[in-house]
Amino acid sequence: MAKGAERAAAKAAEAFVGGALERLGARGLKVKATVSGEDAVVVEVTGDVAGLQRNRELIAALSLLAGQVVSRIGNDRWRCLIDVGGELDERQSLLEVVAADVAEAVARTGRRAVIESLTPGERRIVHTALVEDGRVATRSEGDEEHRMLLVEPKA
Repeated sequence: MAKGAERAAAKAAEAFVGGALERLGARGLKVKATVSGEDAVVVEVTGDVAGLQRNRELIAALSLLAGQVVSRIGNDRWRCLIDVGGELDERQSLLEVVAADVAEAVARTGRRAVIESLTPGERRIVHTALVEDGRVATRSEGDEEHRMLLVEPKA
């Protein structure tokens, strides 16, 4: 992907997320976006983030909307991840550990496991963490608000 497209994507994500947070009344925040990999923009939000850290649904919604806004700039599809106060790496590591533990339990018992209350980005982390595990398969099921991730033994 061209550097110009990457800069435009990061700039658009930063402007959208920063503007949305400002309109929601969040003050004292710094917003900085960078491109990560081939299809993701990571928006780092720092400052007084305590109120945002408790509102995962808002962050998930902003991530989805920012991804749609950024994708409209060119012909590329972008994912937008919002890192509030540096929690993104911690959350990803935790989800990878949970994914490994669930896969081990499914492989041991032969019974499927259901993981609920994950954002789309969190489900993607679990899917990606288990894609190479030959013992289990993952899939998402359900409607938007009630979507769940299933981890099942491979046949």
